[in-house]
Amino acid sequence: MTARLALADRLALFGQGSLGLTDPGATGQGLLEEVSALRSSSFALGLSGRDLLTESDRLTLAVAQPLRVDAGSAMLDRPVGRSFDGRILRRADRVDLAPEGREIDLELGYRLALGDRRELSLNWLTQLEPGHRQGAGPAHAIAIRLRSAF
Repeated sequence: MTARLALADRLALFGQGSLGLTDPGATGQGLLEEVSALRSSSFALGLSGRDLLTESDRLTLAVAQPLRVDAGSAMLDRPVGRSFDGRILRRADRVDLAPEGREIDLELGYRLALGDRRELSLNWLTQLEPGHRQGAGPAHAIAIRLRSAF
């Protein structure tokens, strides 16, 4: 689901959310077996302003959670050794497919028109618990883009 709401002439609130339920169907023989139904989610919420510093510019602030498995499990069938007669010994364990952490992305972006056919964009992204890994330190990225149409 996606929504956009104009708060004022130059200010808008936007959002997106999704919930998923995936049935993996029949699972064959391999490393992962007996995969349960998977429940997943994602969301984004942001605020966007235009014509703030100059005509045709845009400032955006957003918070988002990338797609994440919230619930689900699978049987992990793996080799753990070899017997004296050469047979491979295996062990099967049920594993939780939902990560312990929850990645939250914070993004600040500014876009500036440079005439009719060019624009400059600057973005800062901070990821908290990147990769949905609990306890992972934050990750940061900066993007600069110059776009030109011809």
